[in-house]
Amino acid sequence: MRSEVVCATRGKDAGAPHVVSGTGCLAIDRLSGQRDSGAVDINQVIEQYHLACDAFATGDPEPIKVICTRSDDSLLANPFGGFSRGWDEVSRALDFASSNFRDGLPIRFEEVTRYAGADLVVLFEREKWETRVGGRDELSPWELRVTTTFRAGTDGWRWLSRHADPLMTPHPDGPIRPSR
Repeated sequence: MRSEVVCATRGKDAGAPHVVSGTGCLAIDRLSGQRDSGAVDINQVIEQYHLACDAFATGDPEPIKVICTRSDDSLLANPFGGFSRGWDEVSRALDFASSNFRDGLPIRFEEVTRYAGADLVVLFEREKWETRVGGRDELSPWELRVTTTFRAGTDGWRWLSRHADPLMTPHPDGPIRPSR
Protein backbone atom coordinates (compact mmCIF):
# COMPACT_ATOMS: atom_id res chain seq x y z
CA MET A 1 0.00 0.00 0.00
CA ARG A 2 1.29 3.44 -0.91
CA SER A 3 2.03 5.77 2.00
CA GLU A 4 0.03 9.00 2.17
CA VAL A 5 1.48 12.18 3.65
CA VAL A 6 -0.50 15.01 5.25
CA CYS A 7 1.28 18.37 5.52
CA ALA A 8 0.85 21.17 8.03
CA THR A 9 2.01 24.67 7.14
CA ARG A 10 4.55 26.25 9.49
CA GLY A 11 4.20 29.78 8.10
CA LYS A 12 3.75 31.84 4.99
CA ASP A 13 6.61 32.32 2.57
CA ALA A 14 7.10 35.94 1.61
CA GLY A 15 8.33 37.27 -1.70
CA ALA A 16 7.81 36.42 -5.33
CA PRO A 17 6.28 33.12 -6.43
CA HIS A 18 8.76 30.25 -6.56
CA VAL A 19 8.68 26.48 -6.86
CA VAL A 20 8.26 24.92 -3.43
CA SER A 21 10.95 22.31 -2.86
CA GLY A 22 10.65 19.20 -0.73
CA THR A 23 11.75 20.90 2.48
CA GLY A 24 10.25 23.09 5.15
CA CYS A 25 7.09 21.15 5.84
CA LEU A 26 6.16 19.22 8.97
CA ALA A 27 4.17 16.17 7.86
CA ILE A 28 2.82 12.95 9.31
CA ASP A 29 2.71 9.75 7.27
CA ARG A 30 -0.84 8.39 7.74
CA LEU A 31 0.25 4.75 7.60
CA SER A 32 3.34 4.80 9.76
CA GLY A 33 2.54 7.82 11.95
CA GLN A 34 6.14 8.99 11.45
CA ARG A 35 7.12 12.58 10.74
CA ASP A 36 8.35 13.32 7.22
CA SER A 37 10.30 16.58 7.16
CA GLY A 38 10.98 16.29 3.40
CA ALA A 39 7.33 16.43 2.32
CA VAL A 40 6.01 19.30 0.19
CA ASP A 41 3.10 21.27 1.63
CA ILE A 42 0.37 21.48 -1.00
CA ASN A 43 -1.09 24.48 0.82
CA GLN A 44 2.11 26.43 0.06
CA VAL A 45 1.88 25.38 -3.58
CA ILE A 46 -1.75 26.51 -3.79
CA GLU A 47 -0.80 29.85 -2.19
CA GLN A 48 1.97 30.22 -4.79
CA TYR A 49 -0.54 29.37 -7.54
CA HIS A 50 -2.95 32.05 -6.27
CA LEU A 51 -0.17 34.66 -6.30
CA ALA A 52 0.69 33.57 -9.85
CA CYS A 53 -2.96 34.03 -10.87
CA ASP A 54 -2.84 37.58 -9.49
CA ALA A 55 0.17 38.30 -11.73
CA PHE A 56 -1.69 36.69 -14.65
CA ALA A 57 -4.57 39.18 -14.14
CA THR A 58 -2.07 41.99 -14.79
CA GLY A 59 -0.84 40.40 -18.03
CA ASP A 60 2.14 38.42 -16.69
CA PRO A 61 2.04 34.67 -17.47
CA GLU A 62 5.54 33.88 -16.16
CA PRO A 63 4.69 33.05 -12.51
CA ILE A 64 2.07 30.54 -13.70
CA LYS A 65 4.56 29.05 -16.15
CA VAL A 66 7.06 28.54 -13.32
CA ILE A 67 4.71 26.13 -11.54
CA CYS A 68 3.36 24.35 -14.65
CA THR A 69 4.42 20.84 -15.47
CA ARG A 70 6.32 20.60 -18.74
CA SER A 71 4.67 17.29 -19.64
CA ASP A 72 2.67 16.17 -22.67
CA ASP A 73 -0.38 15.63 -20.45
CA SER A 74 -0.64 19.21 -19.17
CA LEU A 75 -4.01 20.74 -20.04
CA LEU A 76 -5.60 24.20 -20.14
CA ALA A 77 -9.22 25.03 -20.94
CA ASN A 78 -9.75 28.74 -20.35
CA PRO A 79 -12.63 31.19 -20.89
CA PHE A 80 -11.18 32.27 -24.26
CA GLY A 81 -12.40 28.91 -25.58
CA GLY A 82 -11.05 25.63 -26.78
CA PHE A 83 -8.39 23.69 -24.93
CA SER A 84 -4.64 23.23 -25.11
CA ARG A 85 -2.81 19.98 -24.39
CA GLY A 86 0.91 19.53 -23.83
CA TRP A 87 3.38 22.11 -22.55
CA ASP A 88 4.02 23.90 -25.86
CA GLU A 89 0.30 24.49 -26.53
CA VAL A 90 -0.43 25.38 -22.90
CA SER A 91 2.44 27.88 -22.86
CA ARG A 92 1.13 29.60 -26.02
CA ALA A 93 -2.43 29.67 -24.62
CA LEU A 94 -1.18 31.24 -21.37
CA ASP A 95 0.67 33.91 -23.37
CA PHE A 96 -2.44 34.65 -25.45
CA ALA A 97 -4.85 34.79 -22.50
CA SER A 98 -2.58 36.93 -20.31
CA SER A 99 -1.95 39.36 -23.19
CA ASN A 100 -5.65 40.25 -22.97
CA PHE A 101 -5.42 41.33 -19.30
CA ARG A 102 -3.97 44.43 -17.65
CA ASP A 103 -4.24 46.33 -14.37
CA GLY A 104 -5.94 43.39 -12.66
CA LEU A 105 -6.82 43.50 -8.99
CA PRO A 106 -5.95 40.55 -6.73
CA ILE A 107 -8.29 37.65 -7.46
CA ARG A 108 -10.62 36.51 -4.69
CA PHE A 109 -10.55 32.72 -4.33
CA GLU A 110 -13.22 30.67 -2.62
CA GLU A 111 -12.32 27.01 -2.21
CA VAL A 112 -15.42 24.87 -2.67
CA THR A 113 -13.79 21.46 -2.29
CA ARG A 114 -10.49 19.63 -2.50
CA TYR A 115 -9.66 16.00 -3.25
CA ALA A 116 -6.18 14.96 -2.16
CA GLY A 117 -4.10 11.82 -2.63
CA ALA A 118 -0.43 11.14 -2.09
CA ASP A 119 0.60 12.59 -5.46
CA LEU A 120 -2.51 14.26 -6.91
CA VAL A 121 -4.69 17.13 -5.64
CA VAL A 122 -7.82 18.39 -7.39
CA LEU A 123 -9.10 21.79 -6.30
CA PHE A 124 -12.49 23.24 -7.18
CA GLU A 125 -12.73 27.00 -6.60
CA ARG A 126 -14.85 30.02 -7.36
CA GLU A 127 -12.70 32.92 -8.59
CA LYS A 128 -13.75 36.57 -8.62
CA TRP A 129 -11.73 38.64 -11.09
CA GLU A 130 -11.56 42.34 -11.87
CA THR A 131 -9.21 43.44 -14.66
CA ARG A 132 -9.11 45.34 -17.93
CA VAL A 133 -9.83 42.94 -20.78
CA GLY A 134 -8.68 43.48 -24.35
CA GLY A 135 -8.83 47.16 -25.35
CA ARG A 136 -11.44 48.11 -22.76
CA ASP A 137 -10.64 51.07 -20.51
CA GLU A 138 -12.86 50.00 -17.60
CA LEU A 139 -12.16 47.27 -15.07
CA SER A 140 -14.46 44.35 -15.85
CA PRO A 141 -15.62 42.11 -13.00
CA TRP A 142 -16.49 38.45 -13.59
CA GLU A 143 -16.58 35.11 -11.83
CA LEU A 144 -15.21 31.74 -12.88
CA ARG A 145 -15.74 28.20 -11.71
CA VAL A 146 -12.35 26.52 -11.83
CA THR A 147 -11.04 23.00 -11.44
CA THR A 148 -7.26 22.83 -11.01
CA THR A 149 -5.18 19.67 -10.70
CA PHE A 150 -1.73 19.52 -9.11
CA ARG A 151 0.61 16.53 -9.36
CA ALA A 152 3.67 15.69 -7.26
CA GLY A 153 6.77 14.62 -9.17
CA THR A 154 10.50 14.48 -8.74
CA ASP A 155 10.65 18.30 -8.96
CA GLY A 156 7.87 18.91 -6.40
CA TRP A 157 4.20 19.77 -6.85
CA ARG A 158 3.29 21.18 -10.28
CA TRP A 159 0.16 22.63 -11.82
CA LEU A 160 -1.05 19.93 -14.24
CA SER A 161 -4.41 21.14 -15.54
CA ARG A 162 -6.91 23.98 -15.24
CA HIS A 163 -10.44 24.22 -16.56
CA ALA A 164 -12.09 27.62 -16.05
CA ASP A 165 -15.43 28.84 -17.34
CA PRO A 166 -17.92 31.60 -16.49
CA LEU A 167 -20.98 29.30 -16.14
CA MET A 168 -21.78 30.30 -12.55
CA THR A 169 -25.57 30.28 -12.66
CA PRO A 170 -28.00 27.50 -13.58
CA HIS A 171 -29.84 27.96 -16.86
CA PRO A 172 -32.85 25.98 -18.14
CA ASP A 173 -31.24 25.60 -21.58
CA GLY A 174 -28.12 24.03 -20.04
CA PRO A 175 -25.52 23.45 -22.74
CA ILE A 176 -27.47 25.40 -25.38
CA ARG A 177 -27.83 28.56 -23.27
CA PRO A 178 -27.45 31.79 -25.24
CA SER A 179 -24.01 33.32 -25.15
CA ARG A 180 -23.47 36.84 -23.85
